[in-house]
Amino acid sequence: MKFHVRAYFVARGLGNYVTITSLGADISSGKETKRITAYFRRGYYMKNTFSEVIEPCYNIAVSLVIREFAAKINRFYYKLQASNADVDELIRDTDEQYDQLSYLNVYELGFSGNLRAVPALVRYTGHDNDLVRLAAISALGTIGAESELDRLRGIYESGPAKERDVAIKAIGDLDSEEARSLMRQIISRANSPRGRAFAESTQEVIDLYQ
Repeated sequence: MKFHVRAYFVARGLGNYVTITSLGADISSGKETKRITAYFRRGYYMKNTFSEVIEPCYNIAVSLVIREFAAKINRFYYKLQASNADVDELIRDTDEQYDQLSYLNVYELGFSGNLRAVPALVRYTGHDNDLVRLAAISALGTIGAESELDRLRGIYESGPAKERDVAIKAIGDLDSEEARSLMRQIISRANSPRGRAFAESTQEVIDLYQ
């Protein structure tokens, strides 16, 4: 099992501070071994002191990565899921009581294991807030929304860089034959001479699945 947190400043001094938190492991059950990963990218504009970034970039980040990892173990091996009522309540709270932490509800929908959440997650991929969009893209993979592979492919091929990275992660999470084929193409491209020009953050996501 590999757990990794990478932090960097987009600009020197006070400014946009970013952490990328990831977790990957090969889980064996009988004769089958699955690669299970979790990934979370969080940026925060630091105005005064470093203490401002501890909660969003470290505490919340580590919590979400651990919960995502657990949700995927549940999805592959136990297949438990939240009730329809719980999913509907999360969607309602996100839509009607939106605030700066609403993106956490979107991750919760991914952790729910209930595909009833998929239409709302699709809608949130077009949200005005980038944290909500990233959460929705990630959650489509976590929950195993195989019907949305083409949507994720489109984000990977033409979306903004940080959305593209999360789309790669979500494609890898789907674990369908078609998604695995696409992931092999992405990995092959990354390992080619041309692919070495990929941004470090993109390569970091791809490395989780190799």
